[in-house]
Amino acid sequence: MGKSSELTLSEMIKRARKEKGLSARKLAKLCDVSHTEINNIESGTRDKPALLILKGLEKYLDLDFATMARMAGYSEDTIKYGDDNLTVSYEKYDKLIQDYRREIEHAAFTVEQKRRNAKDAKEYLDDISKYLETLDNVPEDIKKKLKNIYTLLDYIDTKYDAFTYYEPFIGGGALLFELAPKKAVINDYNAELINTYNVICDDDKFDKMCRELNKHEKNHSEDYYYEVRNKDRNKNTFNRLADYTRAARTIYLNKACFNGLYRVNSKNEFNVPFGKKIKVNTYERDNLLLVHSYLINNDVKILNVDFEESVKEAKKGDFIYFDPPYDSDTETFNSYTEDGFGKEEQKRLADVFKDLDRRGCYVMLSNHNTKLVNELYKDYNIHVIEAKRNINSNGKKRGKVEEVIVTNFENKKGFEE
Repeated sequence: MGKSSELTLSEMIKRARKEKGLSARKLAKLCDVSHTEINNIESGTRDKPALLILKGLEKYLDLDFATMARMAGYSEDTIKYGDDNLTVSYEKYDKLIQDYRREIEHAAFTVEQKRRNAKDAKEYLDDISKYLETLDNVPEDIKKKLKNIYTLLDYIDTKYDAFTYYEPFIGGGALLFELAPKKAVINDYNAELINTYNVICDDDKFDKMCRELNKHEKNHSEDYYYEVRNKDRNKNTFNRLADYTRAARTIYLNKACFNGLYRVNSKNEFNVPFGKKIKVNTYERDNLLLVHSYLINNDVKILNVDFEESVKEAKKGDFIYFDPPYDSDTETFNSYTEDGFGKEEQKRLADVFKDLDRRGCYVMLSNHNTKLVNELYKDYNIHVIEAKRNINSNGKKRGKVEEVIVTNFENKKGFEE
């Protein structure tokens, strides 16, 4: 294999992988990371892989962990932090904190996003916690994050693997990615949105989508926005676009349009005006990689069906979160799809909520605090909260609005805004 000092870290890892007869995809699976992450390491894009990844490479490629860690730029103290005789000099404090912040964040990713090897993760966190106790003035955010991960681990041990998480109106998936359940069924009637999720799950298409997004950022202008927006006016041409091209279009339009609104007309044509942004940032690659890794490393089923159809297999103990187009006491925007979501759909949703309750599922729903919503869910727990909303044609009407969170179970801790 030659002397490692003659090679860069990325070259050494790539050569070792080939000598082992492993594809990048196979190595990624063994190390429990995404195929894209291995490609980034081997190309040099990820010049400082997390220590947990280096541990995996040591195991499957027979490379020396300490050598790789040094080549990646980790300090000697960080490399040997498990040593009981470790002493830390004050001059190295800042460097160590940076290294350990990265490691704690990676541990959070391991636990919260992949839900695997919880026992090993806890032992690893124990080592970090023990080490941090030897330091003075450890930042409070690091202590808090470590404490939160321990709490999450305890939850995993007792409950987490026992149920399936359902989200029939997935949208941007904020709660999904916050909880990162091991098993989930996500759905949306918006075909372009679901196409985007499916593209993110595919290594090759994911990279192509990102390249398309880079082009959109480079070419962004008002004229260019309307050129991209109007592509769906010709159905024959639009339907022949590559799925990754359509996914990039969906993300670009969301970032560049007025107030990040998603709205289509009766012909299912996106019709939100230009947002007047001089420059747009369509994605943060690291964040998108986390989403990509979570979706491919867990049992996540992606659907594009009616919300009622999406929960037909939900059983006792499963958790369902409904975040539908919101009701209003006055006429308002609800055209997330060409069919809209009116009062009758709100009533049908309430019937589905009640059916799931009878099945023994845990059900939660968010909506506006309207007369109809209060009437439909009067037999359940209704929690009124204030939420900030930025979408309204009248700027003076933007700001805090009352919303409700409806549950068929008690929540003694309450809900934060």
